[in-house]
Amino acid sequence: MVNGEALDIGILITAALAVAGYIYRSGVEDRAAARNLLFYLLELRHELVFEQPKLEAFIDEFKSQMNEVIGDRPNLKFLVVDQIPQEHIAAMLASMNSELTRIDQPLLDSYEASLFTYSRVDPVLVHSIRGMKLLPIVSRNLTDVKTGYAEMMDSLEIGQDVADYGQNEVDSSLDDIFQQLMNGLDSKIRRVSRKAGFAVWFRVKRLLKRTEEEVERPDNTQFAAAEVIERLFKTLMINFGVTNEVKAQIEASSLKQIMDLFEAKLAESADQDGTGGGS
Repeated sequence: MVNGEALDIGILITAALAVAGYIYRSGVEDRAAARNLLFYLLELRHELVFEQPKLEAFIDEFKSQMNEVIGDRPNLKFLVVDQIPQEHIAAMLASMNSELTRIDQPLLDSYEASLFTYSRVDPVLVHSIRGMKLLPIVSRNLTDVKTGYAEMMDSLEIGQDVADYGQNEVDSSLDDIFQQLMNGLDSKIRRVSRKAGFAVWFRVKRLLKRTEEEVERPDNTQFAAAEVIERLFKTLMINFGVTNEVKAQIEASSLKQIMDLFEAKLAESADQDGTGGGS
C-alpha cells in the first residue's frame, strides 16, 4: 500500500514537472515570438517618424538645387524636374544616399511571417496590427495630398490669404490624421512589448519617450544634393548604351559638361521628332 502511494506521488510529481516545463517552454517561445514581431513594428515606426520626414526634406532640397543647377537648359528641366514623379525621385534618393533607409519588401515579408507565428499566441492582437505595414504608404499619400493641394492653390487665381488659410487647414487636418495613426501604432507596440517580458517593455517605454524628445529637436542632417545630382546624370548618360570609352569620358567629366551634353542630345532628339519638350 505504501509502495502504491509512493508510486502515485512519484507519477504526480513527474506530471507536475512536465506541465511546469511545458508552461515555461511555451512562455519562452511566446516571448521570443513577441520580440520578433516587436522588432518589425519598431522598424515601421522608425520609418514613419524619422526616415520619411527626412526623405521628404531631401526631396525638397533636391528639387530646389536641381532647378538651380540645370539653369537655362529647357529640355533637361522638362525631363528631370517636370516629368519624373516624386515617388521615383524618393526611390532614387533612397538608393543613392546611404543615410536613408526604407522599408523594403523583404522586411514586409518577414513582418507577415512574424504575424503568422505570433497569431498562434494572440490572434486578436495580431488581427488588430496586421494592417500596420500599410502606414508608410498612407503617410506618403497624405504628403502627396498636401503637395497636390499646394500646387492646385498656386494654379488658382485667388488671394494669397485665402490660399494660405486653406493650406493651413488641410495641413492641420492631415497632421491630425497622421498623429492618430501614430498613436494607434504606439498603443499596439506597447501591447506587444508587454507580451515580450518586463525588461523589453521597460526598454520600449523609454524608447518611445526618447523618440518623442528627438522628434521635437531640429534635424541638422546635411544633404549633399550636388553630389547626388552629379551621380544621377552620370548614371543616366551611361544607361544610353554608350561604349566603355565614352563611359570613361563621362565618369571623368564635370557636372556642367554632362548637363550640356545631355541637353544637346535631348535637343537633337526633339528636332528629329519634330517636337521640343521645353518649348
